[in-house]
Amino acid sequence: MSLGCGPGSEVYGIIKALRIRKIGVPIYYEGHDLLDVWEPVQNLCKNSLSSTQHVVDFHTTNLFADFHGFDNGVTNLLILNYLLSHAAKFYSLQGKHQFVDELVDFILHHNIRNILFNDINYYGNYASLDSGVQLMNLLISKIKSKGVKYTVGYACFPFDPYRGNEGWKFYKKNNLLFQKLDGNNFMNNVGYCNSKQIFVHIQ
Repeated sequence: MSLGCGPGSEVYGIIKALRIRKIGVPIYYEGHDLLDVWEPVQNLCKNSLSSTQHVVDFHTTNLFADFHGFDNGVTNLLILNYLLSHAAKFYSLQGKHQFVDELVDFILHHNIRNILFNDINYYGNYASLDSGVQLMNLLISKIKSKGVKYTVGYACFPFDPYRGNEGWKFYKKNNLLFQKLDGNNFMNNVGYCNSKQIFVHIQ
């Protein structure tokens, strides 16, 4: 499940990772984004994967009010892909706390087992919660305050400008996994990965 999914680009990363590891299981994916501007791209995604074993769906409704869970009662992965930096930019300090509280309640209520945070590499300041990283750290601290047991890993790419003291691990390389397509000029200035990832496993 992805909150603030946009075009749902993470679907292709997940499928590629499964193929590389020769794991032949279907994914059941729900992307939620209130902006309907992504709908044409989301439809392309659904159509391109309709002949595979994967089940992909998108919604323009409020995830907190609309999500009813998967058939087995478990959500294996919640993806926060460039979502929290958006919240850090546009929400007031009180709004940031309220949003994270809603996220934590949602995570615990729906038995979510793993959370993948992928966002810009700006580390930010904890007092002002001015980055996605700081909002993710706030989310983790609120999960901890509920008495929930978890493990967490922090990862970034080489030459990351600032990492704090959480024990960030470097990837060995930062080249793009997907090759540039002919005629796609939007990728002209993008030559490497430069983001941060935080992975939380709830026990």
